[in-house]
Amino acid sequence: MTTEQRLERENRWMRRIGAVGVAVAAAVFLVGQGKEATGDLEGSRLVLRDGNGQKRVDIGAEVDGKTFAALLDSRGETRLTLMVSREGSAGIAISGAEQDKQRLDLGVLASEKPFAAMSDANGEQRLILGVLADGQPFVTLSDADGNQRAKLALLDGAPRIRMKDSKGRLIWKAPND
Repeated sequence: MTTEQRLERENRWMRRIGAVGVAVAAAVFLVGQGKEATGDLEGSRLVLRDGNGQKRVDIGAEVDGKTFAALLDSRGETRLTLMVSREGSAGIAISGAEQDKQRLDLGVLASEKPFAAMSDANGEQRLILGVLADGQPFVTLSDADGNQRAKLALLDGAPRIRMKDSKGRLIWKAPND
């Protein structure tokens, strides 16, 4: 993948994140429409409900310092969550329609390490993409039991591949050093 393709893909994700942020901001703004302006809207939690009384948006700041904005489907299941931890980690969690399991997590840790994790229908992380503290990228693949089975990384600019059996024993590597 060229640098241009990577930047285009990252730009698409940023536009999607921005669109969600605009939607949340618009929802907050529209809640106050039809009332005389009385000042700032303050509180630690805002819940928006649809015409049937079903919670659809939940925005909050918790005592532990975590802030979040959750979008829920018509069944009341959280499908998308934006969050920021007290330590500064920021992330997006997208859940599947069935069983309310997180299927995609994107984020940047407080240590400035970005990651993307994709999970199966049982919520088990199967694919992780990330960047180490020194800027080197990696990809890991795990089996249905959560055992890491393959890892591809660039270390000191050189590719490294490690493959393990179901018990975690190394079965193949390259380079073979």
